[in-house]
Order: sequence, then structure tokens, then C-alpha cells
Amino acid sequence: MPYIPSERKADLVNETPKTVGELTFVLQREIQRYLMGRPEIRYADLAAVLGALEGAKADFIERILIPYEEKALERNGDVWSL
Repeated sequence: MPYIPSERKADLVNETPKTVGELTFVLQREIQRYLMGRPEIRYADLAAVLGALEGAKADFIERILIPYEEKALERNGDVWSL
């Protein structure tokens, strides 16, 4: 769990995270809320969380990271000479 000041934790209910630690806190808080909403945590719930994280990661890579890298490659040239 990221260690951020208590007052920032309260602020992050309505504010956008400003640091990677705050972003990690918000993501973990939402996972905790999801799990605490279950009558009993089961393996299927944990697998669902991992699946959601992997899906979000794959979507982020496809929609954000790859286009960013393609623009950077165009702008700066390729590092690979093969």
C-alpha cells in the first residue's frame, strides 16, 4: 500500500491523484471497496480483480502507450539498427 499522508487520502475522494503513489492508493482503494462488498472473499473474486487489472493494463497499452511510442519513434528515430 502506498504511504501517503492521511489528509491526502481524504482529499482523494473528490480529487484527481497527482503522484504515482496517490494513483496507486486510489486503485487499491477501489479494489478494496470491490472486495469488501462481497459477503465472503472467494478465489473467483480475486481472479476477477486480477482479470480487471490485466484488462485495464492491456487497454492502456493498446490505446495510450503504443500510440505514444509510435509518435516518439517518428519524432526521434529508432534505437534499433537491425
